[in-house]
Amino acid sequence: MRYPILSEAKRYFYRDCRLSVIARSEATKQSYKSGASKEIATLPAVARNDKVGDSYNAEKTGCRAVFLDRDGVINALVYDSDHGTVDSPHCPGQFVLLPAAAAGIKLLNRLGFLVVVVSNQPGVAKGKTTPALLRAVTEKMERGLAARGARLDGVFYCLHHPEAALKEYRKKCSCRKPAPGLILEAARELDINPDRSWMIGDGLTDVKAGRDAGCKTILVGRFKCDLCRYMEGEDARPDYMAADLLAAARLICEGERNILNGNFH
Repeated sequence: MRYPILSEAKRYFYRDCRLSVIARSEATKQSYKSGASKEIATLPAVARNDKVGDSYNAEKTGCRAVFLDRDGVINALVYDSDHGTVDSPHCPGQFVLLPAAAAGIKLLNRLGFLVVVVSNQPGVAKGKTTPALLRAVTEKMERGLAARGARLDGVFYCLHHPEAALKEYRKKCSCRKPAPGLILEAARELDINPDRSWMIGDGLTDVKAGRDAGCKTILVGRFKCDLCRYMEGEDARPDYMAADLLAAARLICEGERNILNGNFH
């Protein structure tokens, strides 16, 4: 195995994800033939791909993709009143899609990008949840998006944490963001070219991972002024900022329109 450090992540999610990608490949070709959003309707015809990879040679250049962090981008964070902190949803009952998430992903689907989740999920390592519950949360996410016409093409999790309660997950790995390993593994497995891709996240760890992998980056959410000083370093500075996933997808859509019209600035 070329990336043995990711074995725990693959054990629970990667195989399922890969099978679902293969199973959905034919459906992808027929997806979203109608009901194009107003953003798509204004694009030149070459950009309105109903089949991933129509407008480029994936064999030579690799697919375009948008990598997404999960918590705070696709779904709401969970407030822990006992400790005064926010965390990931650890069971399906805690999982709530953010209002703009499905529309943003659907727009990216229509643009012809693969949409791939790359997320740190140390809840199992910390003893806060189980692999079965994490799988159930993932399935609820995919069902909720699908019901709204949005599709994920892959889900990759890092389950490690350097201070994990469970020894098997206690390690400093290359896949935990801000390291780029999870993005690079997804890119290798799904034939994605990071240089033609984007990373969207709600934290500077997402930005750094995306930049180090070679992606353009968008930071989403509402930000406090004290965050700005952390973005002074080149490796933590996003290319763009947006209110939510739909706004980020519209930025990408606008970039596609500019490229097709020959405006590269």
